[in-house]
Amino acid sequence: MGFRGEALASIIAVSKVTVKTKNVDEDLASHVEFDNNKIVENKSIAMNTGTSIEVFDLFKYIPVRQKFLSSDLSEANKITQLMYIFAIGNPDISFTYIRNNREVFKTSSKSTRDINYETMFGKDFIENSIDLSFESNHYKVNALVSNNKIYKGNRSMQFVYVNGRYIENKDIADSIERAYSNLIPSGRFPLYDIKIEVDPSLIAVSYTHLTLP
Repeated sequence: MGFRGEALASIIAVSKVTVKTKNVDEDLASHVEFDNNKIVENKSIAMNTGTSIEVFDLFKYIPVRQKFLSSDLSEANKITQLMYIFAIGNPDISFTYIRNNREVFKTSSKSTRDINYETMFGKDFIENSIDLSFESNHYKVNALVSNNKIYKGNRSMQFVYVNGRYIENKDIADSIERAYSNLIPSGRFPLYDIKIEVDPSLIAVSYTHLTLP
């Protein structure tokens, strides 16, 4: 999902990190703990196939960096939004998101889209949403959009993906909101998950309008 090795090395340099990982063809997993940029434990353990990365005490050894962080609530909300982005964009992966020892949501790669969406957003979203599908010679669009009975006071439930990558694009958002302008109250925003597949050679990326995590 675009996670680079050097990013993990940078995180290890400024925090405590526990990594557990197991390939499908391995009998045992590797469990490695890092503290102050050093390996403090390295052992084999039993676990299911997959990878778990836990980060503790961010910037403990470089406290001056903590000044660049927002409040705990603000940083946690950013993480929460990112987890929704990952879960919606990767239905073939199961996600469990726990915040402050409370399970926020849990999706399963074996469940249907609607079941996972109901888990994350509630039954009202599923009951008041419309499936859309469009296709041309150059692109394919599959979308789930809210009807005029459900809306939010912010844009936190607006998700657009191009070739599997989450994007933020003002032109797309403005076009959709104009289409809803006579359907929902002013100052309220529609909910949608839009997935676009297009030939990459036809995409011109402008970082003024497009943000990729």
